Amino acid sequence: MKQEKKYTIDLWEQWNKTISDAIDDFYTTYLNYPNIIEANKHTFSQFDFLINIIPDELDRVVHRDELTNEIIPILKDEYVEISSFSNMHCSLDFAVFEEIDDKEFILIYDDEPDWDRDDDNIIIDDPVDEIEKEDEKIFVSSIHK
Repeated sequence: MKQEKKYTIDLWEQWNKTISDAIDDFYTTYLNYPNIIEANKHTFSQFDFLINIIPDELDRVVHRDELTNEIIPILKDEYVEISSFSNMHCSLDFAVFEEIDDKEFILIYDDEPDWDRDDDNIIIDDPVDEIEKEDEKIFVSSIHK
């Protein structure tokens, strides 16, 4: 079964809150939490850009060692690129879909997605607000010095 719904980001600086609110709306609509987020490359690149320029974002970024599962802090001079978004209800894998406009994204619930998942075990807290911050994470796909 596959369910999907399109959303729009009004303000780039609130992209993560917009996704969090969209997850809640999706659940209200379908009684399933989404597991995929589709957007174009530019939209995803804006997420990366904002994580790296908003002052306290990188302070919350950590990298988990794949073998030991130990947390390794990400240094201030490293550039972070994300690959998924997660809150206490679900985790969204990113999928590039160029047939959608900038600032738009589609949340999808697919009970049989047709790709292999590759987690990188790097997370960043979502700064939506003080109450929600502990429950939401952004997963990082790569780090550059």
